Amino acid sequence: MIIQYGSYFTADHECTVIIDKEAVMNAAGQPYALRHTWSIEGMLNAADTAAVVVAMQALERAFAPWFFDLYLLDSSGNICHAMPSRGSLTGVKIIKPPHYPKGDGAELSTFRNYAITATADYPYGGGVNPLKAFTETLAFRGGGPRQTVVECVDVEPQPQLLNLFTAFRAVQTGSAIGMFGYPPIPPPIFPGALEEAGEPVFTSPSLMYGTYVDFGVSWSYRFSSPTPLVGLPNQWPAQG
Repeated sequence: MIIQYGSYFTADHECTVIIDKEAVMNAAGQPYALRHTWSIEGMLNAADTAAVVVAMQALERAFAPWFFDLYLLDSSGNICHAMPSRGSLTGVKIIKPPHYPKGDGAELSTFRNYAITATADYPYGGGVNPLKAFTETLAFRGGGPRQTVVECVDVEPQPQLLNLFTAFRAVQTGSAIGMFGYPPIPPPIFPGALEEAGEPVFTSPSLMYGTYVDFGVSWSYRFSSPTPLVGLPNQWPAQG
């Protein structure tokens, strides 16, 4: 078993690898990514302490950068497991660079035990386009009298009633971010009282390691009615 990171290769049978996968959730507890974590443990072997130190330095230099591709190969060089940066949402990150969990016995004589941890997030499967964010507000006004204050030339400002009754009005505004595509825009809450529709605004997505993510959209509806408008804003949609 061989680990390849970028152009660096470990010796055959030098290390062991534990591969873990965990769902990453959005604010609504819906999975949008799958986090791959590789826990690598190995042992460097060399003729003497000086050679072990050289091998340690080479290992540390190799795993210092982020975003290289990480592979687990068999003894013939065939790929058994892969953690590529391209197609991921985060790139390959070496969250725990080479460190040395053991310091007893003959460590640093002709060998040195080491450990490394790498992670990368990938789009959650199943063709799902989960939301990363969703918010909507519904604001109301009107229905009562409208008045103003008129400034006069030679007397104090005077209150003046303009309308005894006014139209009931509401504004529905919101925004959402889809992980891998534009999310659907909610319909107007009061379609029969719609005064101004939609005003959708689409935001271009971000490109993360070959994958487009974070498709943003916002919307606004304006309503007017001779009778009261009663309702609540839309909630975070359930994932189908």
